[in-house]
Parts: sequence; structure tokens; C-alpha cells
Amino acid sequence: MLLLVLQWGGIDYGWGSARVVGLLVAAGLGFLAFGLWQQKKGAEALTPLWIMANRSVAASIGEMFFLSGALLVHTYYLPYWFQAVRGRTPVQSGVDLVPYVATNFAFSMIAGIAVNKTGFFAAPAILGPVVACVGCGLLTTLRVDTSTATWAGFEVLTAAGMGMAMQQPIIAVQAVLEPAVVSIGNAIVLFAQGLSGAIFVSVANNVLRNQLAQNLKESEIPNASAILKAGATDVQGLVPQEYRAQLVRAYNRALSKVFIMSIPFCGIALLFALGLPWINLKKKKQSERETAEH
Repeated sequence: MLLLVLQWGGIDYGWGSARVVGLLVAAGLGFLAFGLWQQKKGAEALTPLWIMANRSVAASIGEMFFLSGALLVHTYYLPYWFQAVRGRTPVQSGVDLVPYVATNFAFSMIAGIAVNKTGFFAAPAILGPVVACVGCGLLTTLRVDTSTATWAGFEVLTAAGMGMAMQQPIIAVQAVLEPAVVSIGNAIVLFAQGLSGAIFVSVANNVLRNQLAQNLKESEIPNASAILKAGATDVQGLVPQEYRAQLVRAYNRALSKVFIMSIPFCGIALLFALGLPWINLKKKKQSERETAEH
């Protein structure tokens, strides 16, 4: 119901329409009922509240939720920019996204090695959102004439921050919870990751369509309804040649608004990351071994 609201609100139906308000109320009641049910079940709850109330677990959930939201907005809408603004095909836009994906993977591995060597996971968890926030800001400056080296560099910087921080919430949960409930803690964090994608991609779609509709109206570009329904592929072919430059600029401005969303997401993720404990995993494991031996 919440996702329907995010899809329909301001586009198919007004925010004050009966359908949107009704779905919002129903979604709120659903979340409330689920929370009360979880509280009633106590230790047998699907998501035990005492686990989520743990400061480190709550911080891990928050960082994963917002950082994943920023990541998925980029991986979903950067191809839109390549296709609608740069005129690339879907396959070519996938290739253009390789610097982002490859860097994310590489820095996830590098951060894992660093944590294994030093024992501290909080440092990359904090540094990652800082670097990603800078990269997110740079992505909002993309223009029609941005060079390949420039946009690829922005991708690399953003993905480096995402990669070094993305796995740390999982490690944090494993470090602070008892072995018997680690799987539950990890499941909650991964659920937050999936939920953020569903919510923030829908929000970004709403922002894109509303902003694009406004830009098309201001530029008096014909065939606006078909453009809004078409998506990014071959969208330039929907208007006469003399309007194509205006259409590209309208799409670029709309996508810039979408990319702006990721900046506060990374900022909020940083605030949650500051709540993670500075535990030395190497010393913790050594202490556990010594305790077991005695």
C-alpha cells in the first residue's frame, strides 16, 4: 500500500485524493498492527524488539537502510541519464555503469581486508558515507556535455564510499549479538536493505516524473504525456528535431533532482554510523578463546 502511494501520489492521483489518503492510513495502520503484534509475541516475535533496541543493531539498520537507498537510486537512475541525456542504448548504459559497480565491489573487498587486518569495522563504516556524500554531490552536477572521464570519476568516487561501508553493518551485528541470535540480527539488517530499495526507488520515480512533467510544461515541449510514459529509451525520437535539445535539458534537470536525494541519505547514514561501537574484533576473538580455554 505504501509503495502504491509513492507511485501514484502527485502523478496519477493528487496527494489529497481519497485513494492516496486511504492507502496512507491503511499502510500506517498495518505498520502499527505489526509493531503491536511483535511486542505481544515477545521473545517469539519475528523481529524481537529487544534486538532492534540494541544501539549497535539500530545503528546498523539505519546505516544499511539509507546507504542502500542511495546506492539503488544511483544504479537505477544513472542508466536513465545515460539513455535520455547521452542518447546511449540500454546495453551501452549498462557498460557505462561498470565503473560504479566494479569500484563498489573492489572497495567492499578492500574494506573487508582492512577490517580483518586492523580488527576495527567502525572506521570504514564512518568514512564510507563521507566519501559517498561527496560523490553524490558531484553526480548532481552532471550535464549534457559532461565528459566521459568526469562522469566516470564521479561514479568511482561515489561507489568507493558505498563499497567500503556497505558490509560493515553486518559485521557490527555479528560483533555485538550472541551467536544464538546473530542470524536474526543479520536478517533484520538485510530486510532493511531490501525495504530501502523498494521505498526509495519508488520515491525517486515520483520525483523524476513530477519534475519532468513540470520541466516539459515550462519548456512547452509537445507530446509530454507520451514522454512521461515512454521511459528513457529512445525518448528523443518522440519529439520533433527542434525540441530535442530542450527535452534533453528537461530530462537532465529532472534527474539532477533525483540524484540530490542521495546526498541526505548518505548524511543520515553517517549519523547512524557514528553510533557503531569501536570494537576490536581481533582482541574480542582472542578474549573469547582465552575464556573458552579456562
